[in-house]
Order: sequence, then structure tokens, then C-alpha cells
Amino acid sequence: MRTTRLLTGTLALLLGATVSLHAQDPSARVARASYLQGEVSFRPATVDDWTSATLNYPLTTGDHLWTDTASRAELQVGSNAIRLGPLSAFEILALDDNHVQIRLSQGEALVRVRSLDDDDIEIDTPTGAVSLIRTGTYRIDVSEDGATSTVTVRVGGAEVTTNGSTVTVDPQTTVLFTADGASPDVRAAAPMDEYDEWAAARDRSVDESASAQYVSRDMTGYQDLDANGSWDNDPDYGHVWIPAHVASNWAPYRYGHWAWVSPWGWTWIDDAPWGFAPFHYGRWAYVRDRWVWAPGIIERRPVYAPALVAFVGGSHFTVSAGWGAGGGTAWFPLAPGEVYRPSYRASDRYVRNVNVTNVHVTNINVTNVNVTNIQYRNQRVAGAVTAVPNDAFAGSRSIGRRAAVVPVNEASSAHVIGDGATVAPTRQSVLGRRNTTTVRPPEQVITRQVVSKNTPPPRPATFDSHTAQPTSSTPRVEVTRPTSHADQPTRPAAPITDSRPTAPVRPNVNVHAPLNEQPHPAAKTAPRTEVNSPASMRSSEPRTAPVDTRRTAPVTHTTHAAPSAQPREPETKVRTQHQPESQPQTEQRRTAPEQQPKASTHDSSSPSHRG
Repeated sequence: MRTTRLLTGTLALLLGATVSLHAQDPSARVARASYLQGEVSFRPATVDDWTSATLNYPLTTGDHLWTDTASRAELQVGSNAIRLGPLSAFEILALDDNHVQIRLSQGEALVRVRSLDDDDIEIDTPTGAVSLIRTGTYRIDVSEDGATSTVTVRVGGAEVTTNGSTVTVDPQTTVLFTADGASPDVRAAAPMDEYDEWAAARDRSVDESASAQYVSRDMTGYQDLDANGSWDNDPDYGHVWIPAHVASNWAPYRYGHWAWVSPWGWTWIDDAPWGFAPFHYGRWAYVRDRWVWAPGIIERRPVYAPALVAFVGGSHFTVSAGWGAGGGTAWFPLAPGEVYRPSYRASDRYVRNVNVTNVHVTNINVTNVNVTNIQYRNQRVAGAVTAVPNDAFAGSRSIGRRAAVVPVNEASSAHVIGDGATVAPTRQSVLGRRNTTTVRPPEQVITRQVVSKNTPPPRPATFDSHTAQPTSSTPRVEVTRPTSHADQPTRPAAPITDSRPTAPVRPNVNVHAPLNEQPHPAAKTAPRTEVNSPASMRSSEPRTAPVDTRRTAPVTHTTHAAPSAQPREPETKVRTQHQPESQPQTEQRRTAPEQQPKASTHDSSSPSHRG
């Protein structure tokens, strides 16, 4: 009996540690900015500045959008879509493998839920929280003063939690709910207007997508492949997609820019309207004098990657043009059969999952391996290696016109430094592009409270806090190992606090591919010379990893919160903005009478404050 108890306890300890380790992994999915019309402003989670939104930018927990007058925006999350009307204030409170939680403090959002699975989808408004419980089509409207919200269900089913009660919303029904305690007003849904018809037309186009035959509908961005290329069947790679109407010197990862997106780090933002799925999933191959994208096997929910490339060079890397003391950075796309090694914190399991759709990778072992010993096929393809000065890279400048195409003899002998660039990010790297005329939402809209049913996770640490942390002179390459269940609890009972990783950890992978997937013989090139970057440029990049600290509790009433340091009972959450960043972080709660749930106030305006 004692032996059984010991084994049970040991197993629980290991499982707990494993769950905790996996909780350190980034989300397997993101929201893609897939349509922008008019003035749409964006504020990343890790900085306080606003900038113009960018097509194909990946959005995640803590990111904000604002659509100005006569403006619209669309976000894709796998097969699901969120569309914002004019004068809409939007924030992603949580986006991970099982949760989508949105803050809508003003405006209108149309949500198409094609796939629900085990997801928890919630839209929080100033007067109540809307839970989408079935696949379908939904519209949520919040008045300009925030006093009234409505939810309309065309198809599907929803629940509205407001004023201490939960109301079910059936198909073709609208529910109006206010903050004054009045009973929700249930009525028949109004006829569709121009905004509804626009969204319905986009949904029909996606429903008829031919690309859904070759990739999973949960692959974010597949929706734009049909209109911008064609599919073919390759004897080596199976179904491949060929882009149409590209430049004569076009190569993957050349026409776009780099941005620093937490927690992944350097992320490719492509200029093409179809430029999301082919640059964050699958691999590129050069066959029959053309570039083709091989998506690999159809996986139910493929794992997003920031950029599937290998970098060469460093601060001393130069090509024939030369960039002087500033140096340059070069990269090329990974080919089918070549494993992507994240440069950010990730578990061994994550490495396997992020490569699962790769073509012809039969086994991925997490071991120590020297990336310079791998023979990368695309490194020896003419025109495949793109290079830019480091200041253009870090400044998120458009690459296409500034790019230097590295000659094959120089590219094939360049030193491969791995899957992460050695360029240090700046605040401009986070913003992507700077626009001094960016329209900002009204302050009262950003600071407006919303009612939450689920407790959102802590927001990512600020970019400035990353740059203030010391880094080692060489990258860490050891594999993360579980310590103990007590060291890293998976769901803290205490109120949410800022959760930041201590040091970056990146796993190493060794790939075993079939014999027919070995690199093709290269043309005769100059002797291989390795150009190493200085130690100061090989320091680990700052990274964060989200920790799932969500708890679900039925909402019974909405109140302002007061100080308390005790673990929370089931509660109604009210998200709001605190004062400017200079004020200290606080979380105020008031102890409620016995058996009464408590409320908490969370900061939503300043990324330096964590709710």
C-alpha cells in the first residue's frame, strides 16, 4: 500500500510538473489582421504607443484595435472570424489553445464561429459578458456611452451574464441588457443591414474555399489562397500551392518586414494579401524553376510559428555590397524535411507539435545538435537568401526594395546561426511602423469597465521590462526540464500577479528524414567559411510565455472591488483601466458578506500594469 501511494504521488508530481512546463509554451494560434478599411489603429500589448494597423500582423493576448469613423477590420482565428464596425474599441483579453476572450467597450463586432471544439469564447461588454456556446453567427453592439449592449444570434446560441443572472439567447433573437439592473429585453432579431450583409458575403466566400481540401480550416490565413494562386500535385511534396503574379526576383520572406511580437520574438509580416499561412505554417521548396508552398499533412489545429526561416550572418556578416560597421542579417526559407527550432522558450512537446505539419519529417528527437552541420537545400538555391542592414531589420522597414539578394557562392558558404536573428529589438520593432497621424480612441472608451465571466490571464510583460533584464553572452540551448509541482504551480489560488519567465530556454532538435529527402547535390561553390557574430550579438533575446491562470465562475452580481489578499471565491470580474503608467500597480477588492462572491478591478490601459 505504501509503495502504491509513493508511486501515485510521484506520478502526480511528474504530471503536475509536465503540465506546468507546457503552460510555458506560447499559444498555438494567433489572430490575424486579415482585412483593414479606413483608419484602423493598433496598440501592442507590450507598449503604450498606438500605430496604424498592418495587414497580416499577428495579434494575441493584450493587443488593442480601434476602428475610426467609416472604418472596418477583420480578424481571423483559425476558421473563425471577428469583424469590427466603425468606432469600435477592441482588446484581446485572452487568446490561447482553449480560450478566446474579447473586450468590446464600444462599437460593434460580428463573430462567425465555424469551429468551437473545446473553446471558451467570450465577449465582455460594459453591461454584461456574452458566451458563445454553439457554432453560428453573432453580432454584439455596445452604445457610445457604454450604458447599453445588445447581442443578436442569427444562427447558434449564446448566454448573457448580467446583473446577477444568465439569459439564454436563441437563434433569430436579440437581447438588450443595461447596467442599471433592469431585466434584459428579449426581442426578435432585426433584419440584416449592410454591415451584416458584408460579413455574410465574406463568410460565403470562405465556405466555398477550394484550399480547404488541402489544408486544415484551423490554419489561420488559408482563406486568401484561392484568389491568389493555384494548387498542384508534386511527386515529392504532395499538394503544393503556387503563388500568382509575383515579382521576377520574388522569393519567400522578401517582400514584407520584421517585427518583434511577444512572446515569439522576431516575426515576419508579409506584404501580400495572401501572406499569412504560407509564412507561418508548412515549408517552401524550389521545384521546376519556381517556388511552391508545401503545407504538409492536414492537422486539425496546426501550430503557428513566427517565421519558418534559418538565419545566416550576424553583425560581421557582409555581402558584396557591404554595410559597414552596422552589419547585416540574412535569411532563407526552410525547406520540406527541415525542422524549425524555436528561438523562444518552448518545451520539447511544443517543438514536435510546431513541426507536425512539416513535409516528410518522420522523427523529431530533442537532442544537442549543431545547426551548422545541417545541409539546408534552399541556402543553395539562386536568389533564395535575402539580406538587409541590421538597422533596416530592427526598424521594421519594408524589406523588398532594401533587400540584397545574396549570390549562391556567398550564401552557400555563409555561417548559419539558427532560427533566431541576433539583431536586438527596439520599441520601433514592436510597433512595426510609425505613423504620427495615428487616430487614438477616446480616453473614456479605453478606461471603460467591462464585465467578465472568466478571469483573464496576466498581460505580457512590457517591452521595456525585457530590455532592462540582463542577458547572457551566449544563447542557452539546453532543454527545459520539469522541476517539481511545488516549484511551478499550474493554477495559483492567490490573486493574479505579473508572471514573467526568468530566462530564455530553447530546445535543440535532431531530425531524421527519409533517404529521398536528403539535400540535393549543390553546384560547385567556394570553400565554406564561417563568419561568427561577436558574443554581444549572440545574447539571448528577451522572451515571455503566457501562463494559463484562468478560472471560471458564475457571475452573480457586479460591484466595484476593494482591497483583499485572500484567495478569490466565485466572482464577477470588472475590467477597467488604471491611472497612467507612473502610478503603482494595485488590485482593489472589497470583502463581501459571507457567501457572497467578490469582484475585482483589472487594468486594461497600461501594459506596464498587470491586473
